[in-house]
Amino acid sequence: MKNKYRSKNSSSFEKNGDEIVIQYGSGNISGFFSKDTLNIAGVDVTGVDFGEVTKLSAQFATSKFDGILGMGWKAISVKGYDTVFDKVQQQKLVDPSFSFFLTQTPGSDGSQLMLGGVDSKYYTGDFKYYDLTSESYWLIGGDKVTYNNKAYGEDGLRLIVDSGTSLIVGDTKVLGDIVAAIPQQVDCDKLDTLPNVTFTIGGTDYVLTPQDYILKTKVLWQVGCIRGFMTMDFSKTSIGANAVILGDIFMRKFYTHFDYGNKKVGFALAAAQ
Repeated sequence: MKNKYRSKNSSSFEKNGDEIVIQYGSGNISGFFSKDTLNIAGVDVTGVDFGEVTKLSAQFATSKFDGILGMGWKAISVKGYDTVFDKVQQQKLVDPSFSFFLTQTPGSDGSQLMLGGVDSKYYTGDFKYYDLTSESYWLIGGDKVTYNNKAYGEDGLRLIVDSGTSLIVGDTKVLGDIVAAIPQQVDCDKLDTLPNVTFTIGGTDYVLTPQDYILKTKVLWQVGCIRGFMTMDFSKTSIGANAVILGDIFMRKFYTHFDYGNKKVGFALAAAQ
């Protein structure tokens, strides 16, 4: 079910053999490191250390993707290996930033990861930028989350911008009331009855309407609507309490620029689709 890398077929393969084990939120993998040239859209990135996966959990085995290419910082790279984008910058292949545009319709073509800047056709207005508070995850500070005229997270809100998270996942202290108020499954005809959820960052409001934060899924011939928020206890993680992961639900609404060179994250309203 997967497209596979086979080192014996590569003339540029270099043996490494170091063990790799990663526990993700939705599964785990293990295997060993190898080194080779990675080709991205016709551009060769040489000397990339990567994991050849020999064991993976059932969820990953049946998923549609063949692997994971992390765009976080070296501080959270397994065993401190340079990331792919570190290598891209060392070899001066593109400008030091990248951006994501995500389509609204599940399974549709058109989503884009751009290495080396932003594409003006994918957003309207201007970007607003926020300094990173840590070079680990793409972590920035936030002001508050507002729902039904009540504010949450005003005592040190931390926001992780992450394309690898489908939903918006927040500390129970921040998103608990929102998750309790919105059913896991929602009547698709009654989305207009739900309130907006607003993330305030650096004094700017980023508003998610129910049409933004409710996911429409299609199973067989039926369309269902599910809540796009979930909670977890961040107090027991290295990130600490009051954290929220702004995943794909947020990034679909706001075109996101990851400025590696200046250590900032920028948002602009995504272009109409």
